[in-house]
Amino acid sequence: QKNGEADFRKGYYAGLDEWKGFSKADDGSCAGFLHKNLFDPLEIDSNHIHLFNGNYDDFEIEADLMYKFIERHGGISYILLGIGMNGHIGLNEPGTPFNSGIGEIRIDSVTQTVGQKYFKNSTDIEFGITLGIKDILKVPEIVLTVQSSRKHEILKAFLESDPNPCLPATALKLSNGLEVVADKEAVGQ
Repeated sequence: QKNGEADFRKGYYAGLDEWKGFSKADDGSCAGFLHKNLFDPLEIDSNHIHLFNGNYDDFEIEADLMYKFIERHGGISYILLGIGMNGHIGLNEPGTPFNSGIGEIRIDSVTQTVGQKYFKNSTDIEFGITLGIKDILKVPEIVLTVQSSRKHEILKAFLESDPNPCLPATALKLSNGLEVVADKEAVGQ
């Protein structure tokens, strides 16, 4: 820190997920969104970033590249998540086992519909690649953010539910390092 400002350039950043068939250059890609809204403004060196390439030919190789990046940099120490309208975290859709590692996931219809907000035109987003729930639960500091009145019902379901794969975000309750941050609209105030 200098003059009350944080310098994020020394950190290393691993991507959470990506739509299958998309990469940084594609409209609506997770990688493109992160570069535009986070990495480029913070001037993060590309050697400090590893994101999934949704245009992979071999899922096992893509998963291995991510795991090697994470291992080379001592694991993930902090993860910032949102909760999907169906309770997903990353692209771990309802029904994803809590012991899942990096996976190629069939995108739930709710996520397909809501995910259109990232694209200029209607786009087919049937599959994605994501860190698994098991990978997320290894992280010592997990922050789950919930914003807007649209998320009020899913936040309520999350808070009132025991850990259950039908609502993947509830897996986070198994972590000792979880912090939930919600705005007034999500809380219903």
